[in-house]
Amino acid sequence: MPNPSRVLVGLLVLLAACSAGEPGASPSPGATRPAPTSTPAVADVPTPSPRATTDGSPVTTSPEATPLEPDFTGTGCFPSDPPMPVEVAVTPEVLGDGRVRIQIAITSSQTVVVEHRHGQEIDASVDADGEEIWRWSTVAPFVDPYGYEFTYQPGETRRFSVVWDGGDERADTVHGFWIANVSTPEPPGRVICFDDAPIA
Repeated sequence: MPNPSRVLVGLLVLLAACSAGEPGASPSPGATRPAPTSTPAVADVPTPSPRATTDGSPVTTSPEATPLEPDFTGTGCFPSDPPMPVEVAVTPEVLGDGRVRIQIAITSSQTVVVEHRHGQEIDASVDADGEEIWRWSTVAPFVDPYGYEFTYQPGETRRFSVVWDGGDERADTVHGFWIANVSTPEPPGRVICFDDAPIA
């Protein structure tokens, strides 16, 4: 019959040997442990600083927005026939920290009913030496997948403001755009009205 004392001692030795591999236990001499794994750090994603507001409400853009070509220069609307009773005026304001506030005013001379799909109503861009270097819609958040309808009353003006962070001394021109699907006046269709101005 086994000696109970020896059985107890054997169990204690076995328990001690097993605990050497437990987390937090001291490794036995000469034992090696696998190198700890680490999770790669995720780079911080900068929050887009440009925001467009009208009466304090955010205006969003759409990832499906029709690309705007850089030759939309001067003042006007596309298509231009029939004439659209909407005028866009853009005004740049250079801030003290080097940023540029781009103010966009949209004025209608008669009743205009529009749908802004995905919530995009305006856009803005900055040129340097005739080349586009920044566009607001590429960094603005997309939070309205449904869009909305709006009716401009005769003589009504809606004002928006976006901010470019600056950083390129070559920048010389800002562009402002109004983007809408017009149902009134006839004929219905997609319209882009635009304006540009030099950065003082």
